Amino acid sequence: MLFSSIRPGFMQRRIVKMQRRSGYAPEHARWHHVGIYLGDRYVCEAVPGGVRYRPVAEFVPGHLIRARRDRKLNDAQAFRVAMRAVMRLSKPYPHWRAIRAWLRSWSPDGSSPLDYRARGHAIVCSQLFHDAYMEATGRTLVCRVDTMVLPAELSACEGLEDVPSAWSPLP
Repeated sequence: MLFSSIRPGFMQRRIVKMQRRSGYAPEHARWHHVGIYLGDRYVCEAVPGGVRYRPVAEFVPGHLIRARRDRKLNDAQAFRVAMRAVMRLSKPYPHWRAIRAWLRSWSPDGSSPLDYRARGHAIVCSQLFHDAYMEATGRTLVCRVDTMVLPAELSACEGLEDVPSAWSPLP
């Protein structure tokens, strides 16, 4: 699930701007947060306090919500993706990596935050989804697996399709 705050705060605005500077179209760059739908109206997400789960309802009505899914996944694979994400509960969020990505997006030499991959035990929201997906399926949704995956990349990804969502339909 992709989230875009209706009234974005400082960090959400920085993420959107960084994604735009990285070359993503506005309709993809506007998504600044990713959560993995676990079922029973809960998502698993990586936030500054670490990986956690919470009800989707906490995002309503302050966010636009875009639900996406790989239609090729069977129920067992979808369950494994969710379980791989949940196995990371309490892993720390890498504040310095998020700041580094933002700073690199301003680099005059043209380097982008996509030039490196967040390594180690800390994880960001979009990377949480991508790593869980890759571990559960043996496939990747992005062209380069040596880079940090951004929310905009998951929005633009042709391997994912939008699915109907009752929470916050897109305008």
